[in-house]
Amino acid sequence: DRESPFTLVALGGFVLFVLLTFWTKLHFHALHAYIIPVGLGVLVLVHLLRDRIVPATRNAVRLVTLLAMLGSAGYYALADHRYPVTFNLTLILLCLLAMGLGSLFRVRVYLAFGFTGLLVALGNLLVRSLVQAERSVRMTVVGSLVLLIGAALVFGAIYYKTNQDRIDAWLDRWRAKFGTWE
Repeated sequence: DRESPFTLVALGGFVLFVLLTFWTKLHFHALHAYIIPVGLGVLVLVHLLRDRIVPATRNAVRLVTLLAMLGSAGYYALADHRYPVTFNLTLILLCLLAMGLGSLFRVRVYLAFGFTGLLVALGNLLVRSLVQAERSVRMTVVGSLVLLIGAALVFGAIYYKTNQDRIDAWLDRWRAKFGTWE
């Protein structure tokens, strides 16, 4: 049944109190400190009410919520260099959580965004550490990475050509498995 207006006002007041306490007393001035808990709450509600929500709507809400969570954490970690490198830890932990929940609940969007965000965060850590290194170290690391990526591509192509049937069968099994996921 319907909630009374007093209950809704009291709930809104409580939320406002918590947000103001975070901002003024706890000095949480990072946007992700507010978006991540709310996003987790939305994702939990979507999961609990999954039978009552149309799959397209459910996936759209998951997508937007996950984008908001990763985007808010990613801004401080990737774009704003005024913040320390430890802000990358928030993004990395959020990505690992998304990947874990994606595997547990069989939701592809969690797994895909978590993996992509993790790669971006790790790449950002590498770039930040290289920017602070001296020139010779930077050139050595960049040259080594180019060599390793090139070698991996060549050996990967050779391995694929020699084992194409087995790899294609393995990929088809994974596609079938992920096809049953939301």
